[in-house]
Amino acid sequence: MQLKWGTTNANRSSTDQREIIVLRHIAGEEKLYLYSSNAANNNVAATTLSAIRSPEHEYTFVLGCEKSDVGAYLRYAKGTVYWCKIWDADLGDEKCQELAAWVHETIPMEVAKYGDTQEYYLSDGSSKQANITFLAKNLLGTSKGYGARSGGWATSTMNKWLNTRLPKAISPLWKSLIKEVKVKSFNGDKANTITESNCKFYIPSIYEVDNNYNREPYNGETDNTISYMVSDENRKRAKVTTPNKYEAYYTRTPNAEQFGTDYVKTVADDGSTQNSFIWPSSDAGVLLMFSVFADRL
Repeated sequence: MQLKWGTTNANRSSTDQREIIVLRHIAGEEKLYLYSSNAANNNVAATTLSAIRSPEHEYTFVLGCEKSDVGAYLRYAKGTVYWCKIWDADLGDEKCQELAAWVHETIPMEVAKYGDTQEYYLSDGSSKQANITFLAKNLLGTSKGYGARSGGWATSTMNKWLNTRLPKAISPLWKSLIKEVKVKSFNGDKANTITESNCKFYIPSIYEVDNNYNREPYNGETDNTISYMVSDENRKRAKVTTPNKYEAYYTRTPNAEQFGTDYVKTVADDGSTQNSFIWPSSDAGVLLMFSVFADRL
């Protein structure tokens, strides 16, 4: 998507990813400050566009096409506007950065673990376990690569991305409930050594979606596969915006065998897990998980 300001322009959105764009103009200035979610990366992207003349004239704000100087509408495009709001006052740089941090995507969640099943341990050293763990009903709108082939989930770029971007997307109440928990995985790169990281947001291990993988370290952090993830049909997942298009998605389990390649185990688009894997640098679906804790629950 191209945005034009005077004679300058910037491309701040692609055709296959949902993004949010914040436009900021300070009265009397010839500049336009542009913030985009840059959703596939860790930080918001900011750009300044400068006009060669003062834009002090009436002009139409146009979505979906371009309006020429003579008033003609050109270069029509087709897309969906999910959320749009206009402020008359200048919100400032910091607030604009916050607005652009997440794409106003609804993420339906389902209870994955609750009650007497073994839960993830909190990372605060208290030896307490989370009360409830949630699993997303749909994949995130942004696909993502797992990261390097070694280091496991602890050093994966997906881990850093989730725990950098997602905290900016949730309300203060959920921020107070969602806790860091200890999340384990194999180190990867054909090594069966174990890494551990402290995460508020993570993705399921292969054991949590397939009880045929009942082994350490994954059966040490939870004692059962998620009850509704035991069949190919129930494991199938799609994005909210494309509900009929099932896609493959990562687990956090890299290959620990001494044979084969340096892959990460995945769930295929048909829900199968047998012989389903992806090279860690390739983009695939992201199935979100998080755990909550409160003493009164």
